[in-house]
Amino acid sequence: MTTVTLADACLRLPELIGLVARGEHVLIVQNGIALAALTLPAFAPPTPETETARQEQIGTLSRLIAQWHEEDGIPFPPAGTPGERAQPESPAA
Repeated sequence: MTTVTLADACLRLPELIGLVARGEHVLIVQNGIALAALTLPAFAPPTPETETARQEQIGTLSRLIAQWHEEDGIPFPPAGTPGERAQPESPAA
């Protein structure tokens, strides 16, 4: 783990981010008190390629579900899906 002062972190931010990208943890301190830590995110945001692949999978699954419903004679989307349900009237209405 690399420890730097707040002032040093401000001056060296691009370098410190490079360290984090290589798996290093950076602790930022001021007057001996830890203020912040730089680490890799807990998850990686999706890339455009992985998002495109995910959307294709969603489309494929939606088509399969619709096909299975059609084969079974069930409407798709089924009646009463959350977006179609009538909301009960408020008792105060």
